[in-house]
Amino acid sequence: MLIAIITGPTVNPIQKGISVLTEKPIAKEIQKIVDENESQNLWIADNTEFYMSNYLLCNKAKVINSTNTYPNFELFETVLGEKALDQDTRKIYNRYAHIVCEITENRNDVELVYEDRIKLYITPEKLAELGVKYIFTTRDIDEFDTESLDFSKLYDEQGLKIYELNNR
Repeated sequence: MLIAIITGPTVNPIQKGISVLTEKPIAKEIQKIVDENESQNLWIADNTEFYMSNYLLCNKAKVINSTNTYPNFELFETVLGEKALDQDTRKIYNRYAHIVCEITENRNDVELVYEDRIKLYITPEKLAELGVKYIFTTRDIDEFDTESLDFSKLYDEQGLKIYELNNR
């Protein structure tokens, strides 16, 4: 017991705290956006590792592709349509999973990457239908602008970008 008490304060989270999650420039920007627009605070993390969507959650953002303890049937039915009812497809998303997203031009699909990781391919039109307002990504997504949708870059620093999805 004495050893645990003496060595306990040297454990990194106790010694450093959680400022790495909430005090970085990108975290401050996420918090600012969320505070300015709480009513339209729906995000996705595009083309990132699964932990980046959870990073958004740590900064008050509502994220559709975070780690899901239970499957989000409504999300998959909206994105996949009739295909969501297919038994093989249902086996993919009906599980505990880390969901990663990739915005694509013409494909709404789901893929099992690992036993606990799902990749959701989603079009800009489906993002708008879901009510997604902000996209956190590591790539330029201006190419997905359409006649009716516009991706406006709000933040770009050290390879991390935040876009706002607007109707034209």
